Amino acid sequence: MILLGSTVCRTNPDLDLILMDIQMPELNGYEVTRQIRQFNKDVVIIAQTAFGLSGDREKAIEAGCNDYIAKPINKDELLSLIQKYFKKQKSPPQSSGVFKGKN
Repeated sequence: MILLGSTVCRTNPDLDLILMDIQMPELNGYEVTRQIRQFNKDVVIIAQTAFGLSGDREKAIEAGCNDYIAKPINKDELLSLIQKYFKKQKSPPQSSGVFKGKN
């Protein structure tokens, strides 16, 4: 079952984001992240854990995660993290440089 995570990533290289649960049976999320980073350096991986122990963020970053969020997940905090990595480029407004209005 744990190998499914890295297999899904390998067979779907167009994935943009992974929410990686750190506490999984048999193999932890740190190890799965290391496996994914062997073949995909670009996908954004955000570690998530219910335990929130000190040092967890550092362990997640060392394993190859881009960021970390503690459970229970706050929706606004998660959206902020996602926006941090997927900011949309705003294009300048199109203007002809001529204003046509009624006098």
